Amino acid sequence: MAGRGSRVRSVVAKANSKLSVQWAAILLSGSTMLSSLLGIYRDRLINGMYLDTYKVGADAYVAAFTVPDFMYFLLVSGALSVSFIPVFNQRLASGNKRSAWELSSSLLNLFAVLTLITSVLIIIFADPLVRYVVGPGFGEQGHALAVSMMRIIAVNPFLFAIATVVSSMQQAIGRFTFLALAPTIYNLGIVVGAKYFTNGINIFGWQIFEGGIMGVALGVVLGAIL
Repeated sequence: MAGRGSRVRSVVAKANSKLSVQWAAILLSGSTMLSSLLGIYRDRLINGMYLDTYKVGADAYVAAFTVPDFMYFLLVSGALSVSFIPVFNQRLASGNKRSAWELSSSLLNLFAVLTLITSVLIIIFADPLVRYVVGPGFGEQGHALAVSMMRIIAVNPFLFAIATVVSSMQQAIGRFTFLALAPTIYNLGIVVGAKYFTNGINIFGWQIFEGGIMGVALGVVLGAIL
């Protein structure tokens, strides 16, 4: 068992080794293409399952993403690309590694707290957010479904914030493997949710989840965690 664990750590270390600019470009372009193809398959799968037969559910699924995604891009994505990565790189280049890691640790804690609070607020106020912001025209069924899915997907800003800070640090030191794989794994999680979670989840004969389009929302969270 110990030997197997050592081999796994060795494989992970090799996969996450520092890459040259050329190999990083090849890896990122290849992973982008793979993620795009998987995203097309994901959309076709979900649309084929629900767009014609359960349009209310498909519309609720789209609406449920709106606020969590917007809050993530507002709070995290722009701030990291504009401010964190250049400053982090500058401190590393000047040989001040301790200051660079202290910066990343502080930023990780800040974004974790900020997005956790945001996720909790989305969960609390999901009902009025759907009713007045993202789905004012929904009927009762669509409204209830969008609220439930938004409360599940609300954890995404928190998970994405942590992943984005860590991947930005990896990118700054020339390690691109996990950054490149992240979008593909995220889409894969949604595909798993659509293909398997929608049929319900049973563990040792006990049904812990009934299934339906809510399974896609669980797949979204699975992809974000992975």
